Amino acid sequence: MRFFVSYTLILIIPLGMISFIVYGKLLGTLEEETVSSSITSINQARDTIDMNLKQLDQIAFELSNNPNVYEFTSDREPDIVEANIKLKSIIRELNIASTNAIKSFSDEIMMYSLKNDIIVSNVTKYDPDFFYETFMRNAAIPFSDWISRLRSAKERQLWPVVNTMGANKSGKKLITYLQPLTQYGMSNHAVLISLLPEDRMWDFFGRGEMDGRSYRAILDRNNQVITAAPGSIEPVPVNYDEIFNSGQDHMFFNYDGKKYIAISTISSAYGWKYVTILPVSVLMEKISYLHILFSVALFICVVLGITLAYIFSVQHYKPIRNTVQWILTNRKDRTVKQKGEYETILSNIQGMHTDNHLLESQLHKQLPVLKVHFLLRLLKNNTIDFDEVNELLEFYGIRFPCGCYTVAVLNIDDFSGFMQRHSSTGKSRPRFVVCNIGEEMIRSIGDGFALEIEEDKVALLINHDAAAETAGAHPLDHLLQQLKEFLNKKFNIVISIGVGSGCPSLEMVHQSYNEAIIALNYGLIRGRSRINYFEQTRSNPNHFYYPPEKENHLIVCVKTGDFPSVQGLLDQIYEVNFRERKLSPEMANCLFYGMVSTFFRILEEIQLDYRDICDDDTDVFRDINHSKDVEAIFLAILSLFDRLCSVIHEKKAKGNHHLRDSCIQYIAGHLSDKELSLNKVADYFQLSSPYLSTFFKQQTGTNFSDYLNRLRIQRSKELLASEDDPIQEIADQVGYNSANTFIRIFKKYESVTPGQYKESLRIGKVSDMIGE
Repeated sequence: MRFFVSYTLILIIPLGMISFIVYGKLLGTLEEETVSSSITSINQARDTIDMNLKQLDQIAFELSNNPNVYEFTSDREPDIVEANIKLKSIIRELNIASTNAIKSFSDEIMMYSLKNDIIVSNVTKYDPDFFYETFMRNAAIPFSDWISRLRSAKERQLWPVVNTMGANKSGKKLITYLQPLTQYGMSNHAVLISLLPEDRMWDFFGRGEMDGRSYRAILDRNNQVITAAPGSIEPVPVNYDEIFNSGQDHMFFNYDGKKYIAISTISSAYGWKYVTILPVSVLMEKISYLHILFSVALFICVVLGITLAYIFSVQHYKPIRNTVQWILTNRKDRTVKQKGEYETILSNIQGMHTDNHLLESQLHKQLPVLKVHFLLRLLKNNTIDFDEVNELLEFYGIRFPCGCYTVAVLNIDDFSGFMQRHSSTGKSRPRFVVCNIGEEMIRSIGDGFALEIEEDKVALLINHDAAAETAGAHPLDHLLQQLKEFLNKKFNIVISIGVGSGCPSLEMVHQSYNEAIIALNYGLIRGRSRINYFEQTRSNPNHFYYPPEKENHLIVCVKTGDFPSVQGLLDQIYEVNFRERKLSPEMANCLFYGMVSTFFRILEEIQLDYRDICDDDTDVFRDINHSKDVEAIFLAILSLFDRLCSVIHEKKAKGNHHLRDSCIQYIAGHLSDKELSLNKVADYFQLSSPYLSTFFKQQTGTNFSDYLNRLRIQRSKELLASEDDPIQEIADQVGYNSANTFIRIFKKYESVTPGQYKESLRIGKVSDMIGE
């Protein structure tokens, strides 16, 4: 029974207290949220109305500075034709203004000219009395008062809503907007008129279930009602000055035994005052059902708790007994006699406390490593819950006193001098030096940490005061320059630095880290051992220079083995992209991949294997990805094209000899062919005639026709010496169409005719005839 009572009290007392606190807090929160929602709705409607009124002010300003409006409304008397032209221009301008105006706010936009005593709309012009009868007639303001107020308007006015009875606006409630048109502070003798429908204005407030049970109104600076929401309750007498001068967005007051809440706001631009008054009982109706729901839930919890208390009290001893039995079974010291079960549990808890103390001691030793791991996760935003950041910062004893966070990533470019002076190998000691020096120098401007992030990189998380750039210099420029020069001078360590943008919170530090990495990679373009800021990378062009005509020219030069031309083209491409344009690392990689693609395209077209150019260990794509120097990548690509040109040149030399011999054999085998010509040989070897002509001249030292004629003459001399065939037959055998052609060409090359040559052979006087 004792346990049952204990469990019941333990349940009911906290449950009652919690229920009371939670219920009160819940009601207060719901009331606050309901009021906040109403305030937000009013503020949004206020801002929307102000925006639309400003647009009307802008239209008035544009019309004020319109020369046609000025000329039309000025004292100068233009002729009728000129006046009509300007009138049409003004109608057109008003039509444009009406089109640009927000249709959900303004119904009509017109201009009243005092000089001409007419009202000009975006369609036509009206006489004031006709306009009044058509659009504005109402019982509150007769025409005489209306036109008088219109003519005397010296500043922007917003007339309270009136129920019009005009022909076109019958039964419509309108607010009149007036804005005198001025230019350089002088009147243009004209007034801009805009009719604002009341219902459209209240549409900005949205629809709610409490609209018909509250009073909503818009007041001017003098607390005079401009318009009240349709369907509102009767106005509640209230001191508006007290409401608007209280400095609060809502206020409670009592009237006629009822409690009301007034929610208000004021337009800073136009001085309009917006107020919503509703009974608090209406506000509470939305949350009254929660009282019943909460009471039912509380009753169920009490009944369920009492039932569970009974069950727990019956079973209370079983877990205690099982716990003691487990302790006695698993404890290491079984010889100690215990006085009771509670003493046994206490002894075991004390042992656990001792073990926990040892674990805490070991954890304290590992705390620096854990702190570094936490900061690295913070930089890289790697699976870290920012809801726990403050708790973790307190746990690790990390304090950031300043309001700005910037990440700088240091890349160790060269530490060979450090290795020679300190007889060390690897990058661990240089990284250690960079971390310690960097962290020490950070504290000169604020606070921060230095973290080893990769084999050759160190990240500086700098917490400093936000400061504007001075004389174009970055706030951290002086510190980072000092750090770079100090490491180079004292330790012979050369570093490059990438700096991200400053951020106001730790949640955005990973963005600064990513920007620092981008800025560091930007060193590919600007060179090593420099400080690169992320802001500098934004000016890089988003495209590279490698036009198709340059690529095609490059392909032609490579295929001909002309490496000097290839080198000249690549140097030009490099100069444009990296000297003039300063490409970003991403665009530089795209350019290099495009050039390598051209290389493989040439291999495909000339049917060469990649292994004919490079060995198995060469991977140009891997070199581009891993290289940190744009010049090294460019030289590697240039070397690729150099090797390709050499291979093509060798293959071309071998192919040229083969082609030359094949052409000579073909010509020798077809000497008797009378159709034998340069075009026929070119077609046979699938070459162009100009190319074969040039190639033949380069390989044999003589042009094709001369070579063919000399070969035919040589063959004809052999026939003349060994046979007695007629000249015509010999001409046919060596491929000439006629004996005359044969005789003419023979004499050209041998200085004698074929007959004379044959006769000289017969009588043995060839040498004398040649001498003559």
